[in-house]
Amino acid sequence: RVHRLVREEAPPSSSGDSARRFTLMALYFSRAAGRDLTGFLRAWAFPIPDSGYAELAALGLPAPDADLTRLSER
Repeated sequence: RVHRLVREEAPPSSSGDSARRFTLMALYFSRAAGRDLTGFLRAWAFPIPDSGYAELAALGLPAPDADLTRLSER
């Protein structure tokens, strides 16, 4: 899903701007999941600036049904 979104939208190059690249990745991940992944991304210290988290919030996606940081593959 993420790859399809990126191919379809062809985001502008953010070469050299790691904060923007991480923000775009987070936006695509959240959109593909259909959930606001802010809690998970913050818990794992994903390097997104506050402006990136504001973009995530603006998507208006619901929070995940479970705490994603507590999932495991046991």
